Amino acid sequence: MPANRAAQRLSEFGILFDSIDDPRPWMIETYCEWDAPATRHLPLFFEEPNLERLGYLHRNFLNDCGYETNPVVAECVQPFVSAAHFFGRVPFIPYIAGIQPPLEPVYTLGVDRPGSPVVYRDYLIPLSLRGTIYEAGVVCGILFGIP
Repeated sequence: MPANRAAQRLSEFGILFDSIDDPRPWMIETYCEWDAPATRHLPLFFEEPNLERLGYLHRNFLNDCGYETNPVVAECVQPFVSAAHFFGRVPFIPYIAGIQPPLEPVYTLGVDRPGSPVVYRDYLIPLSLRGTIYEAGVVCGILFGIP
């Protein structure tokens, strides 16, 4: 058997343990508590959470359990889906800015942790009166600005 260097090191700190009948003796002597990090970022107007956070490709190529039915086709189609997502959101930037103001921080608390099994979700733009007012203001400004 190799030498028990942990017992020698812990005895220097005055920590004694018996590793014969206790499978994890370090959990008794040390106290550790995990706290969710309060990281934040500015709003991401063009984010694709299923692709960027979870690695899921386009939804039409997923079966009921969330597994890809034809990954080769999905990998070929995904750049076009991402381009349509990007250019489809460009006209709605004022509306999205009304929902999430550009300089207001967004906290990632409540987002699924990395490595945890997560199902594919539909991330839709929510309804907002302020977003509608912003969008109408920009559209009217463009219409009245063009002679």
